[in-house]
Amino acid sequence: MGIGDFSICMYDVIKGYMKSSSTLTIKRLNEILDQLANNIDQVKYFRELIKETNAAEMKWVVRIILKDLKLGIKLETVLTTFHPDGNDYYNLVTNL
Repeated sequence: MGIGDFSICMYDVIKGYMKSSSTLTIKRLNEILDQLANNIDQVKYFRELIKETNAAEMKWVVRIILKDLKLGIKLETVLTTFHPDGNDYYNLVTNL
């Protein structure tokens, strides 16, 4: 169990109860997150999230909602994924 990590604890609890497939698209996730942020019938939209996601997706959605999105990768890794010289360019243009 992920002691101290709510999303992992939640995942461990709900994984046996939720469906294994998912119908959620990124577009739909953005729409639901917008509705949650605008305080428009939050319970209704959170129920929709539960219906449309599987346990693994719900873990990441909860991390997004709680602003606890830790991927465990460094900035350099992300930059070099986009371009081999991405990290060098970033360091050049952000140099004070």
